Amino acid sequence: MKSKGEGPEFNYSKSQHPDPATHRFHSYLAKVGYQITPHHKVGVGVNGQKGNRYVDERSYTLFGSAWREADDQNKRINVNAYYLYTPESNYLAFGKLNFDYQKTDLAAVNYKGLRDWQTNEKNWVKFLIVE
Repeated sequence: MKSKGEGPEFNYSKSQHPDPATHRFHSYLAKVGYQITPHHKVGVGVNGQKGNRYVDERSYTLFGSAWREADDQNKRINVNAYYLYTPESNYLAFGKLNFDYQKTDLAAVNYKGLRDWQTNEKNWVKFLIVE
């Protein structure tokens, strides 16, 4: 059985709608090269990304006062340096030497708890899962 997503339910496992989510990504890229002579060139490049995906997991809760939110976070940086040799030769078009480095950080931060039955205020506990 498949839902059309038109039902009145917004919470619990019988939800007819996707959980609200916010996605934020920021990326950057920088490259520079220098032609030393007509046959020799060097260059460097840096690129990376920082992002998170925040989800209010309304369909996760099993009863009215329970709630859970998840924030998946990532950071990535790549660094590249190269040397390019282009000789005047019938046998060799070019020779290239590359150095690459990448660092990646991933984390899943989960918040969950119960709501106060009088004020509906969230009482929460933070769980951090780092992979």
